[in-house]
Amino acid sequence: TVRGVRQCFSMTGMVTGIRGDDVCIDDPLDAEKMRKASPESARQMLSDANGTVNYVFSTRINDPRTATRTLVMQRLHPDDPAGVKIREGGFRIICLPQHYDPDHPNLSPEDWRTVPGELLCEAMWDESAVQSVRVQLGESQYRAQHEQRPTAEESAIFQRAWMLRYDESPEEVASGCDEIAISVDCTFKGGESSDRVAIQVWGREGYAAYYLLDRHTERMGFLATVEAVR
Repeated sequence: TVRGVRQCFSMTGMVTGIRGDDVCIDDPLDAEKMRKASPESARQMLSDANGTVNYVFSTRINDPRTATRTLVMQRLHPDDPAGVKIREGGFRIICLPQHYDPDHPNLSPEDWRTVPGELLCEAMWDESAVQSVRVQLGESQYRAQHEQRPTAEESAIFQRAWMLRYDESPEEVASGCDEIAISVDCTFKGGESSDRVAIQVWGREGYAAYYLLDRHTERMGFLATVEAVR
């Protein structure tokens, strides 16, 4: 052989004085710990992981001109190490979501699929298995881990603390609203792998209070969507 050697370390292991020709980081974040963490704890874990990737392992190379750096992970948060590197640019990105999405922001030339909604490996994950884990994980975690489309727990625009509940019936609330509007997010596809149609009725009282009066979500084709709106 050419007398190569491989050394493995944890994300918190001591790598001072250790160098290599190639650096491969595999799953720098624990998905289960991230799922259970509070927003503050999650931010700390993200900061720690990004710090290790950017300032520790990045310098553990013999020759920066020829060394390769590989990051392998499932997406967990917009600011996870993969998200940070994608925004930095300069990396070859291989992104393979569970369902093929030609509009995915990180669509990879290596993805051999051409049909929207086509599964990545149906022999291992058929649609029934995918939908089962989707329920188990919840929509946010499913979209991050399986579709590679993570979203932040707290948005920069709408904060969770702003969302309050009301005790009155929707009819009572609607009677005091200045304006009522229907919002419809259509897909016009009723397949099992299609996104759901989202129909909501909102009421506005003044310019500071907005009430969700009714909502309906379901996978529906065009005619069923029209009927539901009616």
